[in-house]
Amino acid sequence: MFITWMGLSALKIEYKTNGESAVLLLDAYAPKGETMPKSLAAQVAILTRGEEGTITFQKDPYVIQKPGEYETAGISVFGFANTGSAITPTIYKFAVEGVTFAHLGLTETIATDALVAELEGVDVLFVPCGGKTNLTAEQAGKLVTQIEPRVVIPIGFSSGKSGKDLDPVTKFLKEIGAGSPKAEDRVRLRKQDLPTDTMDTILLSA
Repeated sequence: MFITWMGLSALKIEYKTNGESAVLLLDAYAPKGETMPKSLAAQVAILTRGEEGTITFQKDPYVIQKPGEYETAGISVFGFANTGSAITPTIYKFAVEGVTFAHLGLTETIATDALVAELEGVDVLFVPCGGKTNLTAEQAGKLVTQIEPRVVIPIGFSSGKSGKDLDPVTKFLKEIGAGSPKAEDRVRLRKQDLPTDTMDTILLSA
């Protein structure tokens, strides 16, 4: 599969299901001041903050925007209520091509220890780390330690034309001891390439 970060908490995952190409969109919102596509085609759209303010979805995707359990287009999804957050009421754990992901949106808090436990051991964690209205670098680093993903992909930080009011990712990278990974426009991810004894950090540019 291929993963592209579109800024803030918006991501695109291109994958295969039953031999056919498909697209999963995560938090494809169009906030003021952000450079986002006006429309994108997808089979599935997952939203942490409800359907208001999204870009135009082509191909009439299956939209998931509330807690619950879902199975569609080769993806299994679990949505969890994040009741302590005023910004991100729902966070998700989902599986694509045998790889498990957790997407935290732009949350400023994870409501309960039980919710953190639901996310423990996922293969890939999309974690906001730019502070201001979402997790700070220190909070995000602590959460990474608790969840222990095999791969962490930071989101929700200042990058290019995205997140101008947020902190840069350097604070978070230092917090988790990730050094200075090279930012990529798009990354290929395969289950067989996931680390087994270490945690990798993938840095995407927006």
